[in-house]
Amino acid sequence: IRLTGDVDAGALDRALVALVTRHEMLRSRVVADGGVPRLVVDAPPRRVLATLAPAAGEGAGHDLVAAARAPFDLARGPLFRAALQSLPD
Repeated sequence: IRLTGDVDAGALDRALVALVTRHEMLRSRVVADGGVPRLVVDAPPRRVLATLAPAAGEGAGHDLVAAARAPFDLARGPLFRAALQSLPD
């Protein structure tokens, strides 16, 4: 989501933590137990939002796109991630 204006990263992170705390599926992972997949629900996280260095120049947003395209490791989790990066106007 592209946001314009000032963003309170702390408030955004607290809102995302509340969301992940409320919905167990967002903090679940799938592990193999004797060759059978098993769902494990982890404890609520203290932080969710990753803050990336401000983007600059022609490659603005490259780190954000790379983070979004990184595959999820179903066994390690988390299966939900969020990142915030400042982009030039």
